[in-house]
Amino acid sequence: MKMDHITGGSKATHAPKRKGRGRANGRGKTCCRGHKGSGQRSGYSTKPGFEGGQMPLYRKLPQRGFNNANFRTEYSIVNVGDLSRVEGAEIIDKDALVKAGLIRSNSSFIKILGDGELVIAVRVKANKVSKSAAKKIEAAGGEVILESPPQEPEAESSPEEPAVEETAPEEPAAETGDAEAGESPAEAESSPEEPAVEETAPE
Repeated sequence: MKMDHITGGSKATHAPKRKGRGRANGRGKTCCRGHKGSGQRSGYSTKPGFEGGQMPLYRKLPQRGFNNANFRTEYSIVNVGDLSRVEGAEIIDKDALVKAGLIRSNSSFIKILGDGELVIAVRVKANKVSKSAAKKIEAAGGEVILESPPQEPEAESSPEEPAVEETAPEEPAAETGDAEAGESPAEAESSPEEPAVEETAPE
């Protein structure tokens, strides 16, 4: 029997609701939309969190503290029981898992968990492996290769400026004349010369 063979007396289909035909249709003059406003127009839909114009809850609650969600490290999870689905690969790495459809191509880090059973020997290359997963892989005769996550490049340091040697200022050469006799140049210039006195013989 097929559905299209059923005839007569079937209540599978219902008459469509006739809206906008006045009060006689049983749904009111405005078709349960009310009078005017955005809700009365076609194509109206509320956005998530909208509470009719009042202050929504997500704006009432305080937002304090640090959230690590934007800086977390996300790992693509692969269970031990799914490793047998990878075929034709000597080492099960990211490319082999993407080809088998176990992880996405934009996955950055891979972690192997121990759910399921493994009966074949495989070599797995991942960033993290749980203890139970490593135990099952090694018990089946396989090998676990841990790959360190890529490190961020260090910021380039500005070139150091060459050191400038400081030289002591040269002392002025000592002046000759009165300076050699122990007088400073300032004293020699300031002291006036005494006039010569002529000696006369007594008459």
